[in-house]
Amino acid sequence: KSNTDIPKAIDAKDNKTIDAFTRLKGPAFDHRFLAEMIQAHQKAIAEFKREAEHGTDADVKAFANSTLPKLQEHLEKARDLSKPAKHAK
Repeated sequence: KSNTDIPKAIDAKDNKTIDAFTRLKGPAFDHRFLAEMIQAHQKAIAEFKREAEHGTDADVKAFANSTLPKLQEHLEKARDLSKPAKHAK
């Protein structure tokens, strides 16, 4: 509808990240995964805010505005998961 090009393959940077994950296990994997999710959500939120505020396509602006709360919720959940667990005694 908006004549947007969709990538047909994973780029080299993302392939490098995937390769790094294949070598991780257990807590090391969990820690890296959460760090990547936090970073990705921060980047997505910045891009969606920019589009919501400065975009020129009304449909895309509306989508950005409606999606931002869910992205922010996911970021907060990832941050909560990355905090050290408080063990009950």
